[in-house]
Amino acid sequence: MAVYTGTLPSTGAVGNWITVLDATVAAHANWSIFDAAAGTNRKVYKATAVAGGFDIYIDFNDNVNAAYASLRACEGWDANTHAPIGNVTSVVYMGRGNDYTYKVIVQDDYFILLSYIPGSTTNGRSCFAGSIRSLDASKNMAMVVGGRSTTYPTKNALGGILDSASGYMFLLQDIDGSYNASVNYWASGGGSASYYCKDYEDYYQIVEPPITGVGTSSGGRCHGRAKNFMGTCSIVLSLSNGDLINIGGVNWVAVTDGQNTSLTKLE
Repeated sequence: MAVYTGTLPSTGAVGNWITVLDATVAAHANWSIFDAAAGTNRKVYKATAVAGGFDIYIDFNDNVNAAYASLRACEGWDANTHAPIGNVTSVVYMGRGNDYTYKVIVQDDYFILLSYIPGSTTNGRSCFAGSIRSLDASKNMAMVVGGRSTTYPTKNALGGILDSASGYMFLLQDIDGSYNASVNYWASGGGSASYYCKDYEDYYQIVEPPITGVGTSSGGRCHGRAKNFMGTCSIVLSLSNGDLINIGGVNWVAVTDGQNTSLTKLE
């Protein structure tokens, strides 16, 4: 795992995230820029299949506007026609933030973007792109998590999924073989319930949540688990953006938008 920390420019502008991704995600040995000419301030990043899995293609469009970018997972990509091959997920969104601290967490088969003002308790943003801990290795369970629409690009999507003011998550293929499946945290109830991560002695505990179908999309089946992050949905913890929780010698960083808090593994 590689973790990068920096500061976004003081003036929000298209292309800021692409500059960061080129220096972080593309620097990882298992990731590359597959299509550098997908569009203006738009690139496709590829992770080579790990342990018999699938290649991952993330179409990252940093030219939407100065406030946020969009991303989606693709089954394949044609670098000559600059278009997806096969199935794609719906688009999700990731906000920027002037002078915000960013963290990029990169592993062989996923990356996570975080942006926030250290010490604040509002306006934290996050997104995920890559593979979950799948229950069926024969399915291409690449996943994207981010703001559910252009109305909510600045919410902490990893902290609250399928809450109308938070985020959406989509699997490229679910355990039943359906493509572009809308999925959820098992315990979040679509934003109506919450995960909590303290035990009865008031110690923090990390529970990477199961990823399940929503409604009738796959009968509520479990497809796997989230990878190295968890969200508390509507529970607001006594944590500020950038706070670290050390569990078993491993640091997890907190991000919050004032409504939803996430904890993401840093090592």
